[in-house]
Amino acid sequence: MKKSIVIAICLLATFSLSAKEYVFSLNECIQFSLKNSSELKSQKGSLKAAEGLHDWAKGLAYPKLQLFSFLTMDGERTGNAILSERNWTLSRWGPYYNLNATLLQPLFTWGTISGAKEATRNLRLVERERYREKKMKLIQEIKTYYYGHLYVKRIHQVLNFGFKNLNGALEYARKEFAKSSGKITRPDLSRLELGMLELKKFRLEADKMGKLAMDALKVKLGLPRNATIKTREKYLALDMTKIKPLAEYVKIAYKYYPMWRQLKYGIKARNAQVKAVKGQALPIFYVGAIFNFAWSPQSDKQDNSFLNDPYNKLDFGAAVGFQWSLDFWSTKGKIKQAEGERDKLVKLKPFARDGLKVQVKQAYLDLIQKKKLLANLRLAVKIARKWMIFGLAGYQLGTTKSKDVLEGLTSFLLKRKEYYEALMNYNLALGKLGLVTGKELSKNLVY
Repeated sequence: MKKSIVIAICLLATFSLSAKEYVFSLNECIQFSLKNSSELKSQKGSLKAAEGLHDWAKGLAYPKLQLFSFLTMDGERTGNAILSERNWTLSRWGPYYNLNATLLQPLFTWGTISGAKEATRNLRLVERERYREKKMKLIQEIKTYYYGHLYVKRIHQVLNFGFKNLNGALEYARKEFAKSSGKITRPDLSRLELGMLELKKFRLEADKMGKLAMDALKVKLGLPRNATIKTREKYLALDMTKIKPLAEYVKIAYKYYPMWRQLKYGIKARNAQVKAVKGQALPIFYVGAIFNFAWSPQSDKQDNSFLNDPYNKLDFGAAVGFQWSLDFWSTKGKIKQAEGERDKLVKLKPFARDGLKVQVKQAYLDLIQKKKLLANLRLAVKIARKWMIFGLAGYQLGTTKSKDVLEGLTSFLLKRKEYYEALMNYNLALGKLGLVTGKELSKNLVY
C-alpha cells in the first residue's frame, strides 16, 4: 500500500513538472502560433513545391550536358576495315573506355521557356497568397479563443458581483422569515433561492466555455493539454482602432485580399502557360557541341578519317541546329485546353471583384452595427445599475419586494453580460474586416 502511494506521488510530481506555464499577450500569442502552427508548416510544403517548379522552369534556359561513359574489358582486335581478327585468349584482353558528351544551349524557343518561367513564377505567388490566407484565418481563430477566454474572465467578475449582492439579500430574507416579522413571505424567499441557483448555473456554463476556449487555444498554439496559459491582459478591453470610411477598406481589399491576389496571379500564370504551349508547336533553335573519345590499346587504331573507329577515336565539334516535333493535332488540343483554363479565370474576375466589394461592405456594416450596439448597452448598464441599487436599498428598508430585487439585479447582470459579449464581438468583427481586406487593421497588433 505504501509503495503504491509513493508511486502515485512520483507520477503526480512528474506530471506537474512537465506542465509548462506560458504567459502571453494577444500579440505574443499570435507570434507564437505563427512559428509553431502545424497547419502553417503543412502549407509551407505547397509553397516549397511551387518554388521548386519555378526553379525547374528557370533551368530550361540553361545549357544541358549529357554524358555517357563506360569502362570494360575487351579481347584483342587486329587488322583494318577489310580484314580483321579477334583474339579471345585471356592473356590478350585489355581495357576499353568510351566517353560521349553532348552540350545543348537553347537559343530561341518562341516563348516556350519564357512562358514556363512566367507561369511558374505566378503559380509560386499564388501559393504564397494561399499561405497568407491560411495565416490570416489562423490569426482570426486565435483572436476568437483568446477574446473568448478574456470574456469568460469578465463574466466571472459579473457573476461574483451578483453572488455577493444576492447573498446579502438572501441572508436578510432568511433572518426576517425566521423571525416571522411578516416582511418576507415564503414565495419571496423561494424566489431569491431560485435566483441563486440560476447564478450557479450560469457560472457552470461560463466555466465550460472558458475551458473549451483555452483547450482550443492550446491546440492552435501546438501546446500540450496540461500546459498552463496565462494572459497579460487582465480583462477584455475595447480595441480603440479608428474606423475609416468603407471606400478605404474596399481599396485595401483590392490590394491585399489573398484570394483576389490569387485570382490575378492565376490569370497571369494561365496567360503565360498559353504562350508556352503555343511555342511548343514551333521549332526550337539551339547551339550545340559534341565530344567523343574512345580508347582501347588491344585494338588497332584505324588511321583513316573516313572510317568509323569506335575503339580508338577523338571527335569534337560545334553546330547550330533546331529540333521540331511535328505533332500539330496534340499541340492544338493542349493550346485549347490552356486557353480554356485561362478563360475560366478571366470570366470569374468581374464576379469576384463585385463579390469582394459586397463581402467587405457586409463586414464593415456588421462592425458599425456592433459599435452602435456597444454604445446602447453602455447606457443600458448605467440604467440597470440604478434600478438594482434602488431595488436593493428599498428591500433593506422594506419598501420593495424580492421580485423587484431580483428583476433589478437580473437586469443589471444581463446587461453587463450583453455589454461584454458585444465588446468581444466588436473586437472579432474588426478582425473579420481585416480578414476580408487581407490586412491586419488593429493598431494594437504587430506580428
